[in-house]
Amino acid sequence: SWTITMDIKIDSLPETAQSLLQCHSDVTQLRHTNECVIYPTGQVGIFDDVGDDDKLWIKPGNWYRVTLRFGGPSRSFSVFVNGKKSVESKKGIYEAKGGRFSIPRAGTLLFAAQDPQSMPGIHVRYVDFQGQHLPDVEVKKTQHASVYSQWQTEMSRERTNLLAALSLQPLYKRPPFVWQELAYICEFGDATVEGTGLDGATSVYGSVRVMAFAAQQMLEQQQAGLDMLSPADLTAVRQSVHVLHESAKLARQYEMSK
Repeated sequence: SWTITMDIKIDSLPETAQSLLQCHSDVTQLRHTNECVIYPTGQVGIFDDVGDDDKLWIKPGNWYRVTLRFGGPSRSFSVFVNGKKSVESKKGIYEAKGGRFSIPRAGTLLFAAQDPQSMPGIHVRYVDFQGQHLPDVEVKKTQHASVYSQWQTEMSRERTNLLAALSLQPLYKRPPFVWQELAYICEFGDATVEGTGLDGATSVYGSVRVMAFAAQQMLEQQQAGLDMLSPADLTAVRQSVHVLHESAKLARQYEMSK
């Protein structure tokens, strides 16, 4: 069993099916042991088992992360393009262990061709080989496992360009100013602080609610520190938390009455 992951780009589609993977590196067998090929359509597979989703076909000039996987309990051959499975092939020839689809210690060949003119320009930026049949979920994780991935760089650039081209981008809701966050108000000011748009006690309920929540969490999660207090002090703390909760209820009633 094995899993091979690579970042590839081709300058043009081949005129005939061309080798992507040849498991055995005997150059005298190049014409007979292509275990995975790129077809003139851009589809990737073997024995005419190719994906029907044209979004997962290789197109010239674009980077793709292609994962080839063989073996496992089902003895199948699979192709993933950009983390999505495009092919899963099951045939009797896959059942033979140590056969055509096994990879010998001598190594394997990628993009092998007897005639260089028949193979379009190939760009490879990343190759990873693992001697195991990775589950689907693990294959998806490998889409972001490399230190450098040209495919990820291209995808990030495409997303950036897409967002920049959207005409409504300037209208997107932006994050609020920090002084409009209730947690900031409770920690550094109060609901009547001037010059922030919060004048006139417009956020009393929000402020008190956050303070009551923080006090309750302290009471529940910091018992080790509270045990150092005297019984009288501990009673005072509990009463203070109770007052905050009651204050929040009153503030809510006040806000609802406006």
